[in-house]
Amino acid sequence: MMILKKMKFSDKNLSTISRCQLFTGGGFSLVEALLSISIFSLLITAFVGSIIYGQESERLSGERARATFIAEEGLEAVRNIRDANFEDLVPGTYGLEVSGGQWNFSGSSDVTDIFTRSVNISDADANTKTVTSNVEWKQNEQRDGSVSLTTQMTNWKKIRLTEAEQFEVDTSNSRINPSNTDQVIDMTIENIGTDSIITIAQMQVSWTGGSGGSKITDISINGNSVWTGNNASGGTEDITDFALDSTHGTYPIDYLDFSKDMTGSTITIIFTMLDGSIKQVVFSPGAPPDATPPSNITNLSTSNTTINSVDLSWTAPGDDGNIGTASSYDIRYSTSTITESNWSSAFQISGEPIPQIAGTSQSMSISGLSSSTTYYFAIKTSDEMPNTSGISNIASVTTLSPPQANYLLVNTIGAQINPVNNRQLIGITLQNSGSSNITVASMTVSWSGIPGNRRLNTIRINNLDVWTGTATSGTVENIADVILISGATAVPINYFQFSNTITGITMNIIFTMTDGSTKTVSGIVPL
Repeated sequence: MMILKKMKFSDKNLSTISRCQLFTGGGFSLVEALLSISIFSLLITAFVGSIIYGQESERLSGERARATFIAEEGLEAVRNIRDANFEDLVPGTYGLEVSGGQWNFSGSSDVTDIFTRSVNISDADANTKTVTSNVEWKQNEQRDGSVSLTTQMTNWKKIRLTEAEQFEVDTSNSRINPSNTDQVIDMTIENIGTDSIITIAQMQVSWTGGSGGSKITDISINGNSVWTGNNASGGTEDITDFALDSTHGTYPIDYLDFSKDMTGSTITIIFTMLDGSIKQVVFSPGAPPDATPPSNITNLSTSNTTINSVDLSWTAPGDDGNIGTASSYDIRYSTSTITESNWSSAFQISGEPIPQIAGTSQSMSISGLSSSTTYYFAIKTSDEMPNTSGISNIASVTTLSPPQANYLLVNTIGAQINPVNNRQLIGITLQNSGSSNITVASMTVSWSGIPGNRRLNTIRINNLDVWTGTATSGTVENIADVILISGATAVPINYFQFSNTITGITMNIIFTMTDGSTKTVSGIVPL
């Protein structure tokens, strides 16, 4: 028989049960709730942090990309300066600015927004510069950013030669073959340049004298027949391409074989190189070598000077002194006077005209010069040997300065009628953006929108009355010269004073500088 006992629970028992239920019953316990809150807070913090870090990384990446662009722009600007005049790449550290539509060096650095750029130039060799474009900026209070790009720039106008310029032909020992008078022998050719290989593609052989009706039939170079045929004088011989190695020395032209006796002939050969350049030689086989150079040019002169160009003119000398026709000119210029000792360092131009017969007037235009700069020019003349003349007379010229008006800045944003004197127009400023002082000599003031009986009485600039009188619209005011100093702050036009109120005025001003250049500012409507 099962006996059931009645159990009694005291308050102490109930308390114990309640505590057990706190940790073991259904739902969240207090500890679980606190843990959940902590984890949630950590997730929120991490999420917000990742957003902030991502934005900061994107900003820094954008700044670095822009800094790289500014550095690349610096290298490109120096290339433009190099192309205009390699001599301007003087070793040092510079900033850059655009003036007159051209890049120029200015100071030791330049600033764009938060970025400071400096360009360093150093000599690599006589015709090569090492150029480094550095850009620095402040990323934050604890960290600086920097980008540096380096390249080398060559004086390509001077060091890049055509194949013909590297090709030398020696006919000084040429003669008629004593055992076969149909052959011309004892000529040599050589690669004297910087290119390891240059190549002859064609030869055009012409002649006078010798037996009448002769034709060229064979050409042999360095033991190999490079052309055979039956050409009359002046025909083009499309030879087997012949390459000349710069390390080889001279190659013999074994013979030019003709169909008849060439005694007493004068032969002209035009060599066409693989790059299309040509070299011409004229010689008389068996005759004494030509040892007479062309005469020195004595009347080199300049004309038609602009801010970046000049025309040269001279009289052509001859092949021998002032007789015949020379073969080539070498024209050079420098910013210091040219002598034999510094001839090789003067800038050599390209594209010189071909010499004409002695006594002919010749000319050439030289461009790409810098403004406000003195240049010295000289010429040497060579014949086919080549025998080279001495230096011509030295012609010098100073290129023109850009018009002063180019650098006059007129700010009319603050133009207004004086609130305490409605006969005065105020708030216009003048500034010089150039590298040297400029001067305003006169002003032509015209207006509309007010009664026709208004007269201009006074112009005050930088607290000085530079003109007083009674002028109608469109009259030239010959003001006291206003000198605007390079690099100075803006100079105020304190006021234009009229004879009566000017409410509703629209004004135009023509500024005339001391060099005659003008700047027009139209449609000034004061507030």
